[in-house]
Amino acid sequence: MFVDRTTRPRPALLSEQETAALDAIASVVIMRLERERKAPTSGTAPLLIQVDGPGSRDLVERVAHYLQLPVADGGRSVSDSERVTGSTDVDRPERAWTVIRFDAWQYQRVAPPWWWLISALDGQLHRQFRERGAAFLARKRLRDYRWRLGQFLRDLLPVMPLVLAALMLWFVSGQLAVSEFLKWAAGLIGGLVTITALLWSGTNAVRRLLLGSPASEKATTRTRDPMADLQQRYSFLIRSSDRPLAMVIDNLDRCRAEYVVELLEGLQTLLKNPDTETDKTRLVAVLVPAERDWLCDSYLQVYDEFQHALRQPGRPFGLGFVDRVFELALRLPPPAPADQRAVSPRGVVEEIGRACSELEIRRLVAGAERRYGGGRPISELRLAAVRRLGKLELDSSGEPRLDTERVLQELVDALAPGPTITNQLHPAYCVQRTTQLLGGRVIDDDHDAIRRLGLWTILGLRWPLLAESLARRPEHVELVRQQQAPDGVSGDLEQVFTDPEVAQLTSQRPGLGPDNVRRFTSRMGDDRQPPAIARVPANPAPTPAATAPTPVDTPQTPGEPALTPAGVALA
Repeated sequence: MFVDRTTRPRPALLSEQETAALDAIASVVIMRLERERKAPTSGTAPLLIQVDGPGSRDLVERVAHYLQLPVADGGRSVSDSERVTGSTDVDRPERAWTVIRFDAWQYQRVAPPWWWLISALDGQLHRQFRERGAAFLARKRLRDYRWRLGQFLRDLLPVMPLVLAALMLWFVSGQLAVSEFLKWAAGLIGGLVTITALLWSGTNAVRRLLLGSPASEKATTRTRDPMADLQQRYSFLIRSSDRPLAMVIDNLDRCRAEYVVELLEGLQTLLKNPDTETDKTRLVAVLVPAERDWLCDSYLQVYDEFQHALRQPGRPFGLGFVDRVFELALRLPPPAPADQRAVSPRGVVEEIGRACSELEIRRLVAGAERRYGGGRPISELRLAAVRRLGKLELDSSGEPRLDTERVLQELVDALAPGPTITNQLHPAYCVQRTTQLLGGRVIDDDHDAIRRLGLWTILGLRWPLLAESLARRPEHVELVRQQQAPDGVSGDLEQVFTDPEVAQLTSQRPGLGPDNVRRFTSRMGDDRQPPAIARVPANPAPTPAATAPTPVDTPQTPGEPALTPAGVALA
């Protein structure tokens, strides 16, 4: 699959509903960053977060704006929190972050990308220091010059013995009565050694003083170990910020494939901060608002010769690379239109704010929408649910979210999806749950609701192409269980339909049926449901009995609760 790199849709003005949805998701991202700052888990590597979908750049701007708000009395003011996230429930950090912006598209024609990223970090830190006062800037500049001098003296140590030897030769040639030849030889050797030492030291001095300047890029990359020099400079800049650092890399999905891959690989491997092992406050987070398809296509173009050897059925080739780069990937859902006729149940909003588990929140939202919304989503309730779930997920004690973690861990133990899927399961489940709430999907509130959505999340992580196919034709879930490929499907997707591991996943208690997939992928009140297959013969053929629509409230799997036409589980 190749992405059209010639056009880009122009951003549209955000509606009130879209703005509220972005604010709710932004609060979740902010709290994730704050939890990582307090208890880092990414080691020396930066925490990379990719945001895809409509409004991804607006969301990143909201996060960056909040991180830069001034700190007062150990936390941000309530008015600032409400203005940025629409809620006072945001966990207020102890101090502000330093935000650095890098326009990848502006520098894609000048290599290497990591050089210009460090240069932008250096320049923007200098400007921010100036804004904090002349005394603060002078103190930081003095520290910078002291660091450069220390590096220069370190480079000078290897040539100091040569300098001393040259001085001794000059002394011997002038004090002892030896032949003119020995005097000439001693003077020549001493002069050459001195000149060499001066040139060596001068080169290193210029390189140290100009490190971070575009004028010295070629000189630096030609030194013995340029990567070590740049890593040392990068670590020093992070230390000098005195705050957690957030870098926003914009317009990456407008750049050439080679540049995209080189920059992401440099972020993952080169720009590591060893100081995080001794100082946990030196957190570096990288926010990348970019289309996932563009990033996958970039890896496909760069590593095209390996796609046949490394291809995994049911997964785009580049997705494996992207999954290993980003710690958290968010795909923003399109928000559901608000029902202006629905009664605003303020009491329910307050109950949601006090809820202590995901299942409790599900039951509050689903019950209130049945009573007040007439089967349609109520945006105020769903936004409150997203905010509360975000706080529960990122609560330092971890106690309120045990129901979600327990169910997801049971699925991992039963299915063994592999380390990559296991590491991504929890954040991916949170994204799926947010999509259900803000995308206007039906909210299940029965005992197995978390487990079913967890199964769908694992399926989407491991076989995303199959998930896209089932979203278009939910009735094909029955074929997956029987390990049969539908007509017209071939290649990698056909292998996935007949894979016994996929059949095991869809049959895992409580199972995934066509109705479940419809609720996960369709909005409430959407009547555009494809016909369900009631029975699959040995040689499938389109017959009236096979293609007749199955009522929505018909149970599809043993033990699955009956469903109303609106998709609400019955007791």
